[in-house]
Amino acid sequence: IELKKGSYYLLTDAGSWKDGDPNGFTGNNTLAENSGSKNTLFFNDYGDYMPIDYRTVGGQFYYGKDQVAANEQNNTFTRIRSNCTSAYNRNVNQADTVNRKLDFFYRDFLYLRDADIFVMYDKVKNKSRASGPAYEKHLRWHFPANAPAVNGNSITAVHGNAKLYIHTLLPAANLNINVVNE
Repeated sequence: IELKKGSYYLLTDAGSWKDGDPNGFTGNNTLAENSGSKNTLFFNDYGDYMPIDYRTVGGQFYYGKDQVAANEQNNTFTRIRSNCTSAYNRNVNQADTVNRKLDFFYRDFLYLRDADIFVMYDKVKNKSRASGPAYEKHLRWHFPANAPAVNGNSITAVHGNAKLYIHTLLPAANLNINVVNE
């Protein structure tokens, strides 16, 4: 997902970002092709299913695609539900997915026009790991310009005259927000 207000990007694909350009967007995705550079779920299965490779950082590979499961749009709101699970497949063979450690990943997106509010809800389930650390899941948000400010469960990003406020609601316990300069 990318968000832009006017000519200012607020969330961007890190693989498409170009420093020094006032708008920042190159329009291509040559620097990264995985969830490590996207605003999506980063799923680390420690090589139990997905090969450890520069192309699969974050557990995604290019065999999958977003599948719109539901959508509705009217003058009040826009809602889209997407099944993003297949992005975590390691090949096109559907029989191979029984070995995938991520059971499912759904993303619901709601835009309330009058309030100018976006709501995203991700639903994720994975298999338990037999030994070693639990499978790692986290969201990566890529901000194009300045580092965002973090205050508890809230993030504020500013780019030009545009501002983005992110309020994390779940999980309330053990929430950990880290700002990393990639």
